[in-house]
Amino acid sequence: MAKAKPRTKQRKPANPSRLARLGSFLVASYRPKAIFLLAVSVAAGFFAPYLIRHLPRLDSSPEYALRADDIVVSAPHDWIPEGFVASVLDSADISEDQSLLDENLARNLAEAFAREAWVEEVRRVEIGRDRKVRIDLKYRFPTLMVETTRGDYPVDASGILLPPEDFQPVDRHRFPRVRNIRTLPQGAPGTAWRDPAVTGAARLASYLAPRGDMDRWKRFELAAIVAPEDVDSSASPDRLAFELITLGGRRIAWGHAPGADSLEPSPDQKVGRLEEYLRRLGSFEEPQGPYLIDIRHFDATISLQRIDQADADSGVSSQR
Repeated sequence: MAKAKPRTKQRKPANPSRLARLGSFLVASYRPKAIFLLAVSVAAGFFAPYLIRHLPRLDSSPEYALRADDIVVSAPHDWIPEGFVASVLDSADISEDQSLLDENLARNLAEAFAREAWVEEVRRVEIGRDRKVRIDLKYRFPTLMVETTRGDYPVDASGILLPPEDFQPVDRHRFPRVRNIRTLPQGAPGTAWRDPAVTGAARLASYLAPRGDMDRWKRFELAAIVAPEDVDSSASPDRLAFELITLGGRRIAWGHAPGADSLEPSPDQKVGRLEEYLRRLGSFEEPQGPYLIDIRHFDATISLQRIDQADADSGVSSQR
């Protein structure tokens, strides 16, 4: 029987020494391309501060200066005053020579336009490569004229005060009006009136004459919205009932403003009842005397209630 040969123990290759690894690195690095890249890196690090100090300052170049004509805003409606952009820049103390390369410019412009009473929302500010500044804006739109002891004040559909000085006297008759408001605006244009009667009337005006379309308002021969008496400043606009008064003095009990959660017909149903009334009678004015036309109830299409002539002439609501 043959004897098995003893196994020989194989030796692992020895790890290269540090000196050998350094030699291999130097050999690998000794290439023209590697040497060139290394030289460029060293030179760039050495000369960069010098070059930066002597490069032209683009942020002070006239070519990159902000100009009002280079600011493009969303198409304004007809009630936005002329010189709107220049006025915003002036109010915010943003000079026209400010650099377009200023990292704070977009934020400063957004804040400046957001403070403008005519602007409901700044959606986007973009500084383009063509050196144009494009600003996407959502504008407020005049909806209602509020009659007060100090004159008329315009508000938008949310009851936000708009600049009265931007309207001519003839303009004040191009929108629905509300009477019987006992308060005055407490803040500057761009702030809420903080009177629930104004807020509710603005919502009703926005429905009857959306974005200044007075067709429905004129078809019903309306003169004004009449707010209820003695409104508590803490009351909800949804709980207030409004009347409409026609050019001939006829009163229409409308009820709550659109959007209120009330047990009344919808605004469209109420308008349908007024349309039916006109089709049947041709006008809201009748020779039999003053009536209150009530369109608020589900159990009757329209109800008529005779009222005193003094109440008809005053156009003051007692509905709540």
